[in-house]
Parts: sequence; C-alpha cells; structure tokens
Amino acid sequence: MAVKRSLLESASAGFEISIDQIQLLDVSGQQLKEINSLSRLKNLEDLKLRNNEIEDLQVVRSLTELVVLDLSYNNITDLTPLENLDKLQYLNLGQNRIKSIEPLTKLQGLKGLILSGNQGIDLSPIKKMTNLKSLFLSAGLQLTPRELTLLKRELPVCSIKLTPLTP
Repeated sequence: MAVKRSLLESASAGFEISIDQIQLLDVSGQQLKEINSLSRLKNLEDLKLRNNEIEDLQVVRSLTELVVLDLSYNNITDLTPLENLDKLQYLNLGQNRIKSIEPLTKLQGLKGLILSGNQGIDLSPIKKMTNLKSLFLSAGLQLTPRELTLLKRELPVCSIKLTPLTP
C-alpha cells in the first residue's frame, strides 16, 4: 500500500496528517473485495485499485475530485457510480467484466480510457465521447476493419490502439 510520499515524509518528521490531505492512494494487489472505507477520502485525485476483487463501485461516486482512476483487473460490471466524476481524465477499466460503457458518456473531461480485456463490450456509446484522446481496446473485441475505420472517424482526435488478448 502506498500514499503520496510527501505525506509519509511529513508523518515521519512529526507532522500530523489529516485524512483530507490524502490526494493519491495506491491499494493495488491487496485482494480487496469492498472499498467502503474510502468514502472519507474526499480529496483523492489519483486512486489505484488495480488487481483486487472489487465488484461494487458505489463508494467511488462520492470521490468527486478524482482525476486518475485505475480499476483494472477486478470484477466490475456496473459503471453507473462513475457517471458523476466530472474531473476524471484518465480511467483504466482493463480486464474486468464490463458490457456497457454508457455511464461514461457523461464524463466530458475524460481524455484517456482503457477497456482492454473486457469481452463482449458494447462500444456503440463511445461515439458520444468526443473528447477522448487515447483509447485502448482488446483485439479480442473482433472489430472489423470497417468498424475500426468508422470508430476512428467518430473520434477524429483520438488515438485508438488494439492490444493483444492476455490470458
């Protein structure tokens, strides 16, 4: 587990740390199933929850200062709790169980999105995400060359990359 280094250094120097000061938190690989305890971290800007066992994102709804969110390698299916994260710019949802990205269309500030490793995902809402600059998809989505061309036309300023499938 890691928190922003400057906070740890401040703590070791005898300075008191308030929960409101934490802006970065990395709890990747901790086998977390629930993350309700994060609700008090209202000033988080960068949250890494990679490689856990998370299914429910309801608590993330209250973390409205998030700019970067890594939820890769979890068991997430429902993205509805993310739809009001207006400051979110980079979102990694790789290797989950996502089928619909419709809630993400409300995130007008989103610049980078990773969806690799989500089989059977409906990409039709992605054309509404015109501010995207970077999009990573799995080659396993089996987009035809025509579909890929259409997607590139719908998102002209977006770099679209197909990543190989990983087991």
